[in-house]
Amino acid sequence: MKKTVKIASLTTILPAGRDSNCENHVPCVAGDIAPPAAQERKLWAIHTLFFILFGLFIGIVPGKVVGQCAPAIPCVQNINDYQCITFGTSPSLVSSGKLLPYPGSASTQPQKLIVASYIEFTDAYEFAPGTEIVMLPNALLWIRNDVRFLGQATIRGCGGSWYGIQTDANGHISIYNSTISNSCEGIILESGAKGQIVGNTFMDNFTCIQAEGSVILYSEGIAHNIFDGTINTNSGCSQLTPAAIRLINVPHITIGDLTQTGNPNRIIGYASGIRANNSNVDVVNTTFAEKPTGGGAIFLRGTSGVFTASVTGLGSDASSPLFLDNYSGGIDARNYNLSVKDASFKGVDWGVQLFNSTLPTTLNLSNNLIENYHRYAVWVTQSSLGAADITKNETWDNSSSPEGERAWIRWSNTPISSPTRRAFIHIAPCIFKGTKSVSLLHFEHEKTFKFSFV
Repeated sequence: MKKTVKIASLTTILPAGRDSNCENHVPCVAGDIAPPAAQERKLWAIHTLFFILFGLFIGIVPGKVVGQCAPAIPCVQNINDYQCITFGTSPSLVSSGKLLPYPGSASTQPQKLIVASYIEFTDAYEFAPGTEIVMLPNALLWIRNDVRFLGQATIRGCGGSWYGIQTDANGHISIYNSTISNSCEGIILESGAKGQIVGNTFMDNFTCIQAEGSVILYSEGIAHNIFDGTINTNSGCSQLTPAAIRLINVPHITIGDLTQTGNPNRIIGYASGIRANNSNVDVVNTTFAEKPTGGGAIFLRGTSGVFTASVTGLGSDASSPLFLDNYSGGIDARNYNLSVKDASFKGVDWGVQLFNSTLPTTLNLSNNLIENYHRYAVWVTQSSLGAADITKNETWDNSSSPEGERAWIRWSNTPISSPTRRAFIHIAPCIFKGTKSVSLLHFEHEKTFKFSFV
C-alpha cells in the first residue's frame, strides 16, 4: 500500500511502509511532523516537471516564454526585464542563454530571473551582487555543486510559497548580505552539504534554515543574520511549527559567530527560534525577541539518547545586549545536558525549563540574569536529572503580571535516576531581587535530592 502526503500543492507518493507523518530516519516529537526527506523532494521535482510537460502538450500552459512566467506579472515592474526559466540544469540554461556564463559575466553582471519550476545546479556557478530571483509557487533551487551568491541578492516568492534552496550532499552554498523571503523551507542543508550563511535577512519564511545530518559549516558558518518571523503568510507548507532554524540528527553544529564579534544573529517572532532534534548544538552571539505568546526561543529534544547543548549569551550585566527579550518561553530541554551562561532574559513566562526529561542529564546555569519572569526563572519537572549546578545567577522578579504560583526555582515530580543514586543540586551565590514571587525556591518530593546551598 502507498500513502500520499501533500507537499505544497503537489501530491508526492511515499514508499510503502513509510508514515507520511514520521520520516523513518527522524523520530517523531509530539506536535511535530518530520519534514520530507531528499527522496520525496526529488519525486516532487519529477512530478512538477511532468505536470509542466503535460500542460505544454495539451496546450494548458502557453508555449511563449512570458506566458510560462505570466503569474509573476503582478510581482515585477516589467516582466520583459526578466529571463523566464521553467526548469533545467545550469549548463543547459547557460547554453540556451537563460543564465549568464560562468566563469564569465555571471560573476559581475546582476541577473533578473523568474523560476517557474526549478534550476538544478550541476556545475559550479556564481551570482553577481544585485541579482534578483523571483520564485513562483513550489519552485526550487537545487544545488548539487558549488553555488555562490556574492551579495545583495534578492530571492523572493510570488503568488504563494516557493519550496526553498536545497543543498545536496555534494552541494556547497555560500550566501551573504542577501534577502530570502516567502519560502517554505528556506535553505536546506542535507547531510554532507557545506554552507556559509552570513549577514542575510530572512523574511516571511516558514523555516529559514534546516540542517539534516552531518552538515559542514565553514568560515563564519551561520552568523550575523536576521530571521524575521513576525509575518508568516506561507500556506501549503509542512505542518511543523514555524522555526527560524531547525536541526535534525546533526552530530554537532555551531549557530553564531564563535568570536562573539559583529552583529548577532537576531531571531524575531518565531514560535520556535531554534528547534533541535537529536542534535548537539552550541549557540553563541544570537538573540531572540518579540514572541510574547505561544512560543519559545530554543527547543531541544533528544529521543534517541542524551545530547548536549551549550548556550552562551552576550553578557548578563545591565549594559549587555539582551539574549532573550519579550518571548513567551526561554530554553526548553528534554534529554539534553544543558549549559546556559552569560545570558540576559527579560519578559518571559519561564527562563529555563526541563520537562519530561526521562534520561539522566545535567543542568548548568551560571552568570545569567532573568528579569520580569511571569512564572518561573527555572523549572524542572517530571525529569530524571543527575546533577545541577546553579552558580552566580541573578533574578529580578519585577513583573507586573499576577503572582499565581511564581517562583525563582521550581522543582517538582523529578525522581532520582536509580534507587542507589541521588541527584545532586548545587546552588551557589545567587542574587534575588523583588517581592512578588510566592517563593524563592519551591521543591516538591525534596527527599529524593541532596542539596548544597552556598
